This record gives sequence, structure tokens and C-alpha cells, in this order.
Amino acid sequence: KDAKPDLAADILSRAEHAHVCSGGQLATLGEQAALTGYKAAFAAGKSADERIYALEKALKLGRPWQALAALGDEMQKRGKFARAAALFSEAADNPSGPPPPLAALLRRKAAYAALLAPDYRPVIMRCGQPGKMMSAPDNNKTVRKTVLARRGCDNGKAPPAPVPFSSASARLTPRGAAFAAAMLAWAQRTKASRVILTGYSDRRGNALANFRLSMKRAKAVRRYFRQHGFTGGVSVRARGETAPPDVLSGLPERVAARACRRVDIQADAAREDAK
Repeated sequence: KDAKPDLAADILSRAEHAHVCSGGQLATLGEQAALTGYKAAFAAGKSADERIYALEKALKLGRPWQALAALGDEMQKRGKFARAAALFSEAADNPSGPPPPLAALLRRKAAYAALLAPDYRPVIMRCGQPGKMMSAPDNNKTVRKTVLARRGCDNGKAPPAPVPFSSASARLTPRGAAFAAAMLAWAQRTKASRVILTGYSDRRGNALANFRLSMKRAKAVRRYFRQHGFTGGVSVRARGETAPPDVLSGLPERVAARACRRVDIQADAAREDAK
């Protein structure tokens, strides 16, 4: 409460070694101390480096969604998209997490941050399978990169990250195929009878050519679905040129444009109405 996270960390450590609190009590106190550290990170006059340092220290005490989301924003600004995706996902799925509208926003941020991380690969998991810890591409730090895939088990209506494509290409790269596999697993897990694949392009080049390219991208993902055993209906749509998602505002244009070269998936509206 006095905004002294360093002192709180020391006291919590001594309490743990002295066995004066239960594990649950320590966890609760750690979350409270982490929230104090989160608030201290945004004190007047803090530089970006000081803010990140304070948030990192806070998250060693507990994992409140506010601190996770704030550090995710800072990592995204610095182009560390894999870590940002993991932080946004963990914040969205936090047991004491944000209200549903904010959780949905954090999931969108996670999906597009994953799309922009060159070395990010979705991990397909069975429902109930525990999360794995994997090495992140930035600074070899360990982050949760499975939360995006695990969310599909918790919330069947939340599609995975879109499928990324290279500039001026409709060919599925090995990385793109990994994202398509996550989409396919989501469609199968939710027992979707029909899905809609929507292709997009960035705004470079001829508008008509970009429209055709976006359709080719959607068809490439449909072909992947068929080749890997999806028996439900698949509709493809083309949207052509599009602006970068609003959750990527503030990033350099050339970086944000990568999120335009994608294919999204959604369950067929008729199926949703029938539920």
C-alpha cells in the first residue's frame, strides 16, 4: 500500500522461509504487492526503461493481469512480439482477470502480436493438457507460448491467431502452416460444421491484384484444411486491401502492415444462430 515493492518482496521472502503464512496467503500477498509495483511503475516522471524494470520486478511477486497487460504493451512497442503475445494471453486468461470486453481485447492483441513475431509457432494442445514452457526468441527468456492454443479449450468461440503470409505471396510457409494447423485444430475441437476463411492483403500495389491475392490466400488455407481431413463446409471470402488492426496503432507502418497479410477464421453465422 505504501508503494514499496522492494520492501514487500523482502518481507514476503522472509515470511516464506519462516513458514508464518500458508501458500495461499503468500500468493494473495504476492498479488497485492505486485499490484503495488504495477502502480509504482506508472508514477510521474518514470522513463520507459524504468517502467519496464518496475513491471518486471512486480511480476516476480505475483501475476496480476494489469501488470501483465502493461508489460505486454511495453514489449510490443519494442518489437518483442512473441513475449507480448504471451503476456497478453496470460493477462486475458488470468483467474482473477479482466472483465469480458477487456479480456476479448487482450486476446486480439495476443493474436496479432503472435502474427508479427517471426519465430512464434502456435502449440496445438488437447483440452486439459497443462501449459508448457518454451524458449522465446527474444533474449532466450522463458515465457508461456501455449496460452493462445490452450484458450481454444477454455473458450471454443475464440478463434486462434490468423494465418500469416509473406508479401505478395499466397503460398503457405512452414510458419503459416503451423498457424493453419492451429485453426484446423480449433475447428475440429469446436465441432464446426462450417467455417469462413477471409483473406486480406496490405495496401501496397494494385487494388484489384491485392483483392485476387487475398482470395488466393483464403483458398490456400482451405486447401490445407481439405488435405488434413476437415470434412465440414469451408467458405472463402476476399477482403483485399485493409488497414492494420487498431490494436497495433503506434507501431511503424511497415511492421503493422505485416498483420494485413493474413487469413482469419470464424464459425459460420448460421451455426451460431442454431445454438
